[in-house]
Amino acid sequence: MPSTTRRTAGRFRARRAPLLRTLGGLAFAGAVALATRSALHARRELAAWRIAEDRLEHRDTPIPAVAGIGRLTMHARVSRPEHTVYPSVVLVHGLGMSSAYLAPLAARVGRHADVYAPDLPGHGRSDDDEQPLSIPDLAHALASWLDAMRLRGVILVGHSMGTQVATEVAVRRPELVSGLVLLSPTSDPAVRAPARLLGRSLRTLFAERPSFGLWALSDWRRAGARRVAHELRETLEHQLELKLPHVRAPVRIVRGERDRLVPQRWAEAVARSANAPRPAAVPGWGHAVQYDDPDAIVKTIFTLARSLRAMGRADEAWAA
Repeated sequence: MPSTTRRTAGRFRARRAPLLRTLGGLAFAGAVALATRSALHARRELAAWRIAEDRLEHRDTPIPAVAGIGRLTMHARVSRPEHTVYPSVVLVHGLGMSSAYLAPLAARVGRHADVYAPDLPGHGRSDDDEQPLSIPDLAHALASWLDAMRLRGVILVGHSMGTQVATEVAVRRPELVSGLVLLSPTSDPAVRAPARLLGRSLRTLFAERPSFGLWALSDWRRAGARRVAHELRETLEHQLELKLPHVRAPVRIVRGERDRLVPQRWAEAVARSANAPRPAAVPGWGHAVQYDDPDAIVKTIFTLARSLRAMGRADEAWAA
């Protein structure tokens, strides 16, 4: 005869099984609903992206190769209004990415100022150099492209690794840059290890628009595993905080409120090293803040542009 305890445990298991099946069914239904909702959001976001992309022109410009011999072509998305009083704005993409995910921001900026979003060598529609480039070499290529485009005194707007590339240009070629906007600047010393970076990246992914992951996968596939791994090492080893004290142009810093890769503590340290105002935090969003909320970034860019115009900084940079 089974003991009273065994009979009680058996009855409990019998009652628990239907409950677990019900909870499992609810969890599955919730996951399906969430995936469906995310897919619908992604579809709407991609439709909005296509509208923005249609407002942009595409331009190819030859520059000298950096690592190899000869020349390579850099592709850029471009928009120029009929009339503007603002300095040109150049958008610099992040690790392994292309300028495609910058299209919504570029289209908005292009209503009021000349805007350019180049693909760095080995990214997007630009030619590959002989080998993956370091951050200083990417900055060299970007400066060569600015020279070829006859652009001076621009506002450089970098995202993620693009903040490091843009800062190198501002340090090495100060006449090219009248202002610097750093969006989600990398990399926080607390995550300068691949395992920590991966963990924070996964947590930050939930704070992005659903379609951003599609751009990341598409662009990283085009860039290739070798280039992405190389740029990851470069991003982790490059010390932005040591470069920014040498930037002469005014700097503004923006992060997403839910960005685990760029916590407020690190953004404030970046601001101190650049002698910049307190970083702005865009509510509710993560690392790709210019894709998540481009309108908020437009405000930052043109607030800086108006102050540069009032100070005559863009004209001074051009004359230099």
